Amino acid sequence: PFARNAICRIEASVPTIGIPRASLIILAKSLNAGLNPTTKKYEVNCDVLTSGQLIILVMNGQLYTGPIAAIISPALPGSTACTLNVFETRDWTLGQLFLAIFSIVYDADANRIGIVFENPITDPAK
Repeated sequence: PFARNAICRIEASVPTIGIPRASLIILAKSLNAGLNPTTKKYEVNCDVLTSGQLIILVMNGQLYTGPIAAIISPALPGSTACTLNVFETRDWTLGQLFLAIFSIVYDADANRIGIVFENPITDPAK
C-alpha cells in the first residue's frame, strides 16, 4: 500500500516526517490513530510506545525497520493520547525523526544517497 517508487526529500531542518495523504491514512489506520480536530495531529493510544511495533520502509525492494515509538511523542500532561509525529505532504519528507532511525550516506562521486540501517531484512513476499 505504500509507494515503492516515490519522490522524497531529506530535510534535516524538519523535525518530523512528511507523508503523502494516501500513505498517511494507511499508517493512521494501522495504528488506530484519530485526527484531533483542534491540533490537526493524529493521536494514538500510548500503549503503542511499549508495543514493540516497527515502522517498515521499503526502498528498492529492501525492507528497513525502526521502532514505531521513534515517530510518536508521549502524551502531554492532562492528555491520555500520544501524538503521531508526521504531517501530510505531497511527497515524502524525511526529517529529523527519520534521520535519527537511519543513517544517510552521501556518495558525491556517484551523485547518489544511500540509506543504511543496522537491521535490513529481505522482503518476505519475495
